[in-house]
Amino acid sequence: SQQLKNNIQQLAQQLEQPEKGKQLLTQLEQQLTHLKKRSLTGQKAVFLLSMDNKLRMAGRKSGGGALISLMGAQNLADYDNYRSISAEALLTLQPSMIIIGARDQKKAVADLLASHPMLKHTPAGQQNQILAVDSSSLVSGGLSIAAVDEALRLANLVLGQPTLTAQNSAQNSNQSSNQ
Repeated sequence: SQQLKNNIQQLAQQLEQPEKGKQLLTQLEQQLTHLKKRSLTGQKAVFLLSMDNKLRMAGRKSGGGALISLMGAQNLADYDNYRSISAEALLTLQPSMIIIGARDQKKAVADLLASHPMLKHTPAGQQNQILAVDSSSLVSGGLSIAAVDEALRLANLVLGQPTLTAQNSAQNSNQSSNQ
């Protein structure tokens, strides 16, 4: 998250928009504070990309790995980047949470389970903790504001709490000011 903060500061400076940069940093700090309060410590997570029915699992130094870390969960990958993995290997890892990056979040979980029904037998599958995120929110090896929003949304889903993201808090404040 420090790299994201640095990127925001540099961009605000280059665009000569220091106030907007400060607002965005304040918003980011609020999101990170909410995430710390909703930490998923104890969750054993994997982040998957599914392409052509092949599974790729996110390592520690990937966008998916950064998302898992941001949520406070344990990434079950013991390597840095993405690697291919079989459904059988995932079953032996026993993840309590499976996150799938997808363009179409509404269909992603159903498509994953249709292609790899064995995943229903993981702790994540048995506890309905197979969740989809917008893969475009992740950047290679780092975080974006959208990734922070996705992390907070997932943490709230897992913990059964209402979802508040930077985007809808900004929308709410815009709606209030428009009335």
